[in-house]
Amino acid sequence: MAIAGVLLIGASQALINHLGIRLTTRLTDFSGYWILVVAVLLAGSLLACAPSLDLSRLVRFANYSAALAGGDGGP
Repeated sequence: MAIAGVLLIGASQALINHLGIRLTTRLTDFSGYWILVVAVLLAGSLLACAPSLDLSRLVRFANYSAALAGGDGGP
């Protein structure tokens, strides 16, 4: 079964190479746009589902891990 999978993948790659650079260019462009769309959707969904947006944490330096662990601020 694994040999059939390898042969199928190899045959598909040979066909793409045989059809020329135009198909390869279109596939590459499509994959780039697909990656962009998925990245934007993931980032947007993470921001939309966040319980709160505290943008000041981006520029304020603090040790949040010690407070969450019940410590007094030391590592």
